[in-house]
Amino acid sequence: KEQTPEQREQLKRAMEMIELLSAPPGTVRSKEDNQKFTRHLLQQWQGQLPIENLSPVWIISDRILANGHEVGTQEMWITREGTFHVSISLNDQQTILVWDGTELRQWENERVRKNSIVETKLNPSAVQALGILAANELGGFASLGEITLDGSDKSQQRNAYRFKVLDDDDDPFYFWLGASADSDKLQLSKAGADMNCEQDPGGVLFSDWTDEEGLRVAHRRTTIVGLAETEQLTFQTVSVTRKSMADFQLEKESEFPVEDDKDK
Repeated sequence: KEQTPEQREQLKRAMEMIELLSAPPGTVRSKEDNQKFTRHLLQQWQGQLPIENLSPVWIISDRILANGHEVGTQEMWITREGTFHVSISLNDQQTILVWDGTELRQWENERVRKNSIVETKLNPSAVQALGILAANELGGFASLGEITLDGSDKSQQRNAYRFKVLDDDDDPFYFWLGASADSDKLQLSKAGADMNCEQDPGGVLFSDWTDEEGLRVAHRRTTIVGLAETEQLTFQTVSVTRKSMADFQLEKESEFPVEDDKDK
């Protein structure tokens, strides 16, 4: 039976995808094809939220677990402008991160400093927040550099597409999209600055994605090390709530001190 034009186009696209994914990691046989498939896969993954359902700010409250025992808490304020404010209490130490869409500032030990883009990609809490922003098409990974499809891979014991993000200095960051266990829809599965997640601090796994309060949220995020994805800390969501931008500004002003000019 003769194929329809639509079937021929689907077959052509599938063959192009196979050729692209069979290329060695880090090589691109056709930059144009890579860009085309990158856009196609990102569109399948990202879900732009309807404007009428958008809240200015969401708060994601987490318990931090190690070997099943609570060792701390984390609170992420995510804004529809693509910024975030994260407060982490872990091992009797508090850390605050503020991302303005292009730059990360960190408060710790009563000092404020700007993080480089490399430091941002190595911070597990920043990676979590950037992943949630990206999943909701609110910036996130796209703010770190140019995204390209890097190859086929495995994540959480399932097939996945691996993407590379290169900054202006060609320093890489990776994230993996794969189908969840109970759905064929693409979801963010893993992210990290090292392709094998072997260099400290490893990578972050994302799972249990649901839409809550108008936001796509991975209710379980786990820091891992190595190709075996050995688990370290688990961030388990307790609640997701909405707030106003005024509440967000008040929170930042109350928690985050004036920037230390000596660290600029």
